[in-house]
Amino acid sequence: MSGWTIALLLALVGRAHGSEPSTGDDDGKKHRLERRAERRVDRTQLAEQRWREAVDAISVAEPRTLKQADRAEQGLINNRARASELSRRLDAWDAPPAEVRLLYATNRKRGGKAGERVAYRARDADRVEYGVVTIEIPEQHPVGNLDRRLRIVEVEPLTTEQFSIALFQQLQDAGPRAEVLTWIHGYNNSFDYAARRLGQVSHDLDRPVVPVLFAWPSHGETWFALFKYTYD
Repeated sequence: MSGWTIALLLALVGRAHGSEPSTGDDDGKKHRLERRAERRVDRTQLAEQRWREAVDAISVAEPRTLKQADRAEQGLINNRARASELSRRLDAWDAPPAEVRLLYATNRKRGGKAGERVAYRARDADRVEYGVVTIEIPEQHPVGNLDRRLRIVEVEPLTTEQFSIALFQQLQDAGPRAEVLTWIHGYNNSFDYAARRLGQVSHDLDRPVVPVLFAWPSHGETWFALFKYTYD
């Protein structure tokens, strides 16, 4: 059996057992992503040229030229958005995983445990409870992206005194220029969703902040929310 055949069999066995990708695989993925980004930049430049030509060709006497310019503008917007997303993914290629600890206050009613951690329901508790949430930021997280891989590691309720001490300590640790970032979520948001979003925002900001979430008992994840959402 040739060395090439043995190497191929080992690679297939490794995939079957879910082994970690090799450095070569990572390099290949990065190269493919770079090629996609380059092609998208070329398409964006072409879309911009078409848009400029369409704008220059606008004529009041020919209404269709306005529609052509609108289509060209939408094409340019879409290409710029995709180019920006690919660029952020490349910038984050070597980004390590991280954790964010955010403080919270909530008047949601505490429910049972979701797995092995505290959960908060969409019911009014008639009181305010405090605590700290630990959010895991995955590796290769692109700054500014709504990354679905973010997850809650732990939810730890605190007393009022413990909350005050934790807030003061985080401000001290963050440095003299640190600010408190208070986040009050909107309607149709669950506690977990709001915590993950605040964790992402505070991680992605290029400034020292201490994130604090206020979570009111919005229902969250309701079907047909835009048409039938009356809970809040």
